[in-house]
Amino acid sequence: MAQEASKQLGDLEFLSVSIFKALDPLLSKQADAAQALLPMLLEAAKADPALAEWFAKNPNPKARSLAKGGTLGAPTRANFVRESPEEQRLRLDAEAYYYHAHRLLSCLQRLPGLETVKCREIEIVRNQLLEHPEKKDSQVLLPTFAYTREAGPVIKGTRSTSQAAIHPDSGFIPNSRVLAETLIIALSTAITRIKAPTTPSAAT
Repeated sequence: MAQEASKQLGDLEFLSVSIFKALDPLLSKQADAAQALLPMLLEAAKADPALAEWFAKNPNPKARSLAKGGTLGAPTRANFVRESPEEQRLRLDAEAYYYHAHRLLSCLQRLPGLETVKCREIEIVRNQLLEHPEKKDSQVLLPTFAYTREAGPVIKGTRSTSQAAIHPDSGFIPNSRVLAETLIIALSTAITRIKAPTTPSAAT
């Protein structure tokens, strides 16, 4: 189990590098496209009260605030909008990350001192959004995908209003940060326990 855990950790590092390499150019393209749309959005705001209200609250919008998807301020990249090859690569790497992270945790749980290690964020995305979305405690079935600079790839990033609060994915960046912190704490605790001297039994 220790050897497989080490392999899974190496795979996660590989996938993380691949995700960040794919994310930056996609965000740059997204920002350029959003900036080009700004004049049309300003014109549309004349007939759309909701859009006009948004511009009133954001009088000097930048591409970064517009480039989070089809709806202002929200990530809405969906798979029913045809993915580019670059977006497909990003999505597949993100999905693979959660599968490998889940397997890493399963391996660690079989090692001494690590039986209780868990990462809720990884479990939710892998179990409820990727592997078993059809089960009654999820039902988040729309195959969507989003990405932002702050969150990175977001699994099932577009939801109906009724499903917005059902197992929301915070995104690859915060989730991977929580996983790293969880592993550091768990491994440090386990090592400390192993190194701790045992108290000899009192002589009778």
